[in-house]
Amino acid sequence: MGDDFEQHPSDMTKAIIMRMHPASTRQLFHFAKFTQTGVLTSWEDGLEGRVRPYNLTNIRTPVSIWYGENDQLTEKSQILRLASALNETGTLHSVTPVAWNKFNHLDFVFAKDVGKILNVPLVAHVKELFDEYDKE
Repeated sequence: MGDDFEQHPSDMTKAIIMRMHPASTRQLFHFAKFTQTGVLTSWEDGLEGRVRPYNLTNIRTPVSIWYGENDQLTEKSQILRLASALNETGTLHSVTPVAWNKFNHLDFVFAKDVGKILNVPLVAHVKELFDEYDKE
């Protein structure tokens, strides 16, 4: 979510939304729970249920976070908070903004140039990770 008409013109919005069907409305409620509580939590008890944060100490692999500077669904402060929590567990490898300043939440899936803007650099990054951690 966010203006990026170069990557998906406004006349494509309806088609993009329909392509997501039949995504569960539960996903939207899960986002709402995160927004209400400020905690990255499981869905087990539903929207009104207990807030049980994910146990990030269970993560055993390096994590690289890629985000869009124009993402209006996931705020940068939320990304940095997650990065900080992952850093405390020793699993955070990197936090990288996508190299297109208008990149937003939908662009991760629907941007017409997602290959060039995100996928090529991401694959190169994964290769670097394999090279780095394969030595251990």
